[in-house]
Order: sequence, then structure tokens, then C-alpha cells
Amino acid sequence: MHKELILKAFKKAKEELKIKTGVIVSKQKLSQHISHHLFDNYKCQFGDKSLRILFKNACEEKKVSVKQFEVIEGLCKFVGYKSYVHFNNENFKKKNHSLSQQKNKH
Repeated sequence: MHKELILKAFKKAKEELKIKTGVIVSKQKLSQHISHHLFDNYKCQFGDKSLRILFKNACEEKKVSVKQFEVIEGLCKFVGYKSYVHFNNENFKKKNHSLSQQKNKH
């Protein structure tokens, strides 16, 4: 689930900064934006370089794991969820819906 969370966070940061600046910004700027948001709004520190590494791993289908619960909660709120529990429930529902549609096609 952390992989989806990181991908959603970078997607949201990309959308926000494109609206703000009018251009598509670098991964470094995206990770800085997320890092600053986490600190400014949720008082949790997580470095932009660590975010970029997680994003790279997510894009390469490698394992993605965030150890700090405060960071996970902050990322969930950043992408629009109330908490990690709500994020998990939403993703669980989507996966189950997708699986049921695949079964119905066969």
C-alpha cells in the first residue's frame, strides 16, 4: 500500500505545482514540495531525497516501505484521505471491485 501512497503523493504534487507554476517541475521539486507540506502541516520531517528514493522504487516495482507512521498519516492527508485506515479501505474496495469485474468477464 505504501507504493500506491507514494505514487499518489507525487501525482498530487505534480498537479499542484503545475497549477502554481504553469510548468512541469522536476522530481526534486516535487519531493521538496511534499516534504515541506508534511513538515508545515503535520510537523513530521521526511527528507525530499528519501521521498525521491521511494518514488524511484515505486516506479521500478520494487518494495516501498515507510517506517514512520506520522509520515504515512501525513501523506494520506496530503492526497485527500482522513487517515491511513481510510486510504487502505478505499484501495481494498477498488482492488476487490477490479477482481470481481475480471471474474465476471470470464
